Amino acid sequence: MVSCLFSNHGSTFTCLSSKTLEPLMKYDTTLKDLFPDLKALFTLLTHSEVIRVENIEYASVKQRRADIVAWLADHSLLHLELQSDYDDTMLWREFEYCGLIAQRYQQIPKQIVLYVGAASAHFKTEINTPDLQYRYHLIDIKDLDCTTLLDSESLGDNLLALLGKLNNKAAAVKKVMYKIAHLPTKKRADTLQKLAILAGLRPTELPPLIQKEANMPISIDLEKNPLFMEIFTRYAKEAEQRGEQRGEQRGEQRGEQRGEQRGKQQGKSTLLRRQLEKRFGPLPPWASTRLETANPLQLDEWGLQIFEANCLEEVFDKTENSGPESKPS
Repeated sequence: MVSCLFSNHGSTFTCLSSKTLEPLMKYDTTLKDLFPDLKALFTLLTHSEVIRVENIEYASVKQRRADIVAWLADHSLLHLELQSDYDDTMLWREFEYCGLIAQRYQQIPKQIVLYVGAASAHFKTEINTPDLQYRYHLIDIKDLDCTTLLDSESLGDNLLALLGKLNNKAAAVKKVMYKIAHLPTKKRADTLQKLAILAGLRPTELPPLIQKEANMPISIDLEKNPLFMEIFTRYAKEAEQRGEQRGEQRGEQRGEQRGEQRGKQQGKSTLLRRQLEKRFGPLPPWASTRLETANPLQLDEWGLQIFEANCLEEVFDKTENSGPESKPS
């Protein structure tokens, strides 16, 4: 079992109010809180078991603290970072960590960055110059089969599994919620808090699945958790915005189609008017009215009659029975 104290950056977390707390700080703190409870994750990533976790911190003007450094059963040294957002300095951070860790333990670590963010991972992972070759391993949890994590006895593994690839995400959420429901009150509240924060990393996927379990037989009052309420509210707003956007797009498409139809109809009407005027001279008002109110089919039919009709009236009379108001009296 992994047992170790990890810095949760508590002073930074508590000095900010809930209104000013950066979401990424919440994610990073929550992810680090899961480390002592992770079991299956290390085996999944390295195919080796952890035998000892190191608790190290490097003093400098710029605070450096590796997420986790651990010795594996195969005697290799692992450096693992969990990353929830894009960081264009990640390559240099990992390179710096590599030097510091290697200097301390006299062994080059195997470095893995496990990306848990919602967007695609586009990190640079290697340096390749004539004088230096370096690389670290980047794994996007969305591409990682997390069934092993879901089946783990550790809730930390289970929570991370919800961010990864699973055959049935709804069933996975139900399973995790059931385990949380059977925890002691204090532990349950703490785990729900972590779940609420991590759900923000999958805002369109996890909140609705979690919300479905709000009425589960075992009492878990999600609505009283402010973080869940924040996520559910944000999800509802996003869903509403997506609905509005789809409605606007459909409306624009329908409008464009109607506009195209009107444009084609107007073009036909204008062409027919010119042909009639060339054959019969200026059109009287009643003929202009007929052209302006005609549908495309009527315009096509009238166009066929131009060269057979002896007068303007016959163009319209031969294609339909007009009322007395359609011709001059």
